[in-house]
Amino acid sequence: LQVFLILNLIPTGLFVATSIIIGKLLGGSHYAFANIAIKRLLIISLTLAAGINILVAVFAKNIASFFSPHDMLVAQQATKSIYIICVALIFNSLTLVLRGTLNAAKDTRFIAIACGTTGYFIFLPLAYFCGIKLGYGVFGGYVAFAIWFFIDCIVLTHRLFVQKIIPNSKN
Repeated sequence: LQVFLILNLIPTGLFVATSIIIGKLLGGSHYAFANIAIKRLLIISLTLAAGINILVAVFAKNIASFFSPHDMLVAQQATKSIYIICVALIFNSLTLVLRGTLNAAKDTRFIAIACGTTGYFIFLPLAYFCGIKLGYGVFGGYVAFAIWFFIDCIVLTHRLFVQKIIPNSKN
């Protein structure tokens, strides 16, 4: 959890920056610039998240040993969880930029409904199934977490780019 919280600081900052930047562009009716900015913010987010999370994955054993120096079994399990967290955070970084964009476009009702629905009907049952029924414990919860971020990323991408919440130009 501590590794997740530390690694999630940059995507959270990009969420806030996206809300401000896209909100300012949409407020000025600069739709073409907003669409360009969204794509650039997604690329920046993906690049930062991939770079940082690959680095963390390379040092996952050292990080896990730092948090559990006396119990190598716990450190082994934590290492596996860190790998999953790194994958999940790549999707989360994209999801947060998409959420920031939809937030700036005043589509917060969709965010609440979509993310609440995926949380309750995908994440919770999947976490129970992977963690309890399959016996993977915390690791299974992180697998469910990664799948949840991936599905949220798909849902928000569909809303933004397929349903075209932001027009290409001023109509």
